[in-house]
Amino acid sequence: MRAIGRLLLSDLARHWKQGLAIVLLMTCGIAIFVMSMTTMRTLEASRDRYYSQYSFAHLWAPLVRAPEDIAEQIRQVDGIDRVSARIERHVLVDFPGMIEPALARLVSIDREPEFDINGLFLRSGRLPTFSEETEVVVSELFAESHGLRLGDRIEANLEGKRESLHIVGIGLSPDTIYVIQPGMLLPDNRLYGILWGPKEKLAAAFNMEGAFNSIAVRLSHDANPKGVQRQLDTILSRYGGIGSYDRDEQQSHARVRDEMHELRTMGMLTPAVFLCVSAFLVHMVFSRMIAQQTEQIATLRAFGYYPWEIALHYIRIVSVWVALGIGFGIVLGLRLADWLAELYRMFFRFPELVMVRFGWEWIVSVGLGGLVAFLGAIAGVRRAMRLPPAVAMRSGSSHAAPSSKYISYLGTLPLAPVTRMVAVRWIGNPWLMAISVLGLALGMSLLILSSFMETTIQYVLEHQFARSQRQDLQLAFYNPRSEDCLHEIAQWQG
Repeated sequence: MRAIGRLLLSDLARHWKQGLAIVLLMTCGIAIFVMSMTTMRTLEASRDRYYSQYSFAHLWAPLVRAPEDIAEQIRQVDGIDRVSARIERHVLVDFPGMIEPALARLVSIDREPEFDINGLFLRSGRLPTFSEETEVVVSELFAESHGLRLGDRIEANLEGKRESLHIVGIGLSPDTIYVIQPGMLLPDNRLYGILWGPKEKLAAAFNMEGAFNSIAVRLSHDANPKGVQRQLDTILSRYGGIGSYDRDEQQSHARVRDEMHELRTMGMLTPAVFLCVSAFLVHMVFSRMIAQQTEQIATLRAFGYYPWEIALHYIRIVSVWVALGIGFGIVLGLRLADWLAELYRMFFRFPELVMVRFGWEWIVSVGLGGLVAFLGAIAGVRRAMRLPPAVAMRSGSSHAAPSSKYISYLGTLPLAPVTRMVAVRWIGNPWLMAISVLGLALGMSLLILSSFMETTIQYVLEHQFARSQRQDLQLAFYNPRSEDCLHEIAQWQG
């Protein structure tokens, strides 16, 4: 083995602690990047496939009541491909053992809901049919929270009439990937869910025969969404329409979109901090290593080694650390992506989760690792290449010494010995000290970043429930009531 090869093994063994720190930092940065980007692309792929297969709507328009003929009129609007006119009502659902009643959004479905807009995907069971009893499909999260199974019955209040709902299916729809009760900050699947039932049955229960109170629209590829919205609002204004809205304002889609934005931000910001600290650490290790090995460098130069061979030696050292950091980071990131995807499965429900494990983030990870190595080692490598043998054989450090004028000036100041040593160090190596301060700042930013999310959630919860929603109970009425009922409520015990 050549001398330069033995020196490589010796340097790797001698500086294994510094190398371990660099590998761990790079592993954390690359792992968080791969985890965030892989999870984001997995959610995007799952969402896009779900939207495409089950015809996720482009526009929604709630209203009070409109005849079915209006749906035919809306279908003639330029830019509209398909229209689904539905009946939607919120109903109270009673469960034994629950003090507070649960709220459910009852949605009508057509004869073939799998081909309808916002089509229904059945996780188990069958579609409801029009019969003497009211059959429904229950949203999966709501069913899991209450332990509901096929064949169970739940009691609901439909227009003041208590009715038993027979569960024949458990399903999902693309507009309810993320379900949250109106007016609430966080989801509570125990108190709010979605029920789907036959349109004829719901029309009879809510006195909506031949009418609808909600409409969903799919647009053609060449449609002008804003123009279609204006025409839609004009048609529905006389029927109690309160204004249509698009996907950006649809609650479920907006929640999934915002979560992906947060993943993208976390996938860029947090790894950047870790990799900046890694670059700083590489710079510090190489600067000290080369300062301590000036004599070895001079000896190698004297034996005929070229400057580029010296540079290649140090590049090999950092390449070993970077390769280990990238490899461990990618493997750990993929494992964390699987864990995070399962965590999202608890809140976002898709018919299937399309895991996307291979993509451009691998190439970016290798590029980021190489960039860290370049930024951290370039200064030390250039110093080693420019170091002449005669200069390198001198004793002492290669760092510049402070001018005797500044030392004399510091000697006149009433400073403690330790403080004077620090000042001399600052003056003699201003760039090195500045980089050291930057490294400490980046390390502190990691501590702040790690506690940021928990502190933010605590603040949001306190602001929402201690300042905004300060009530212990909230009572909502299905129909408008006069203020006289307030006096009656005030007489209730407690």
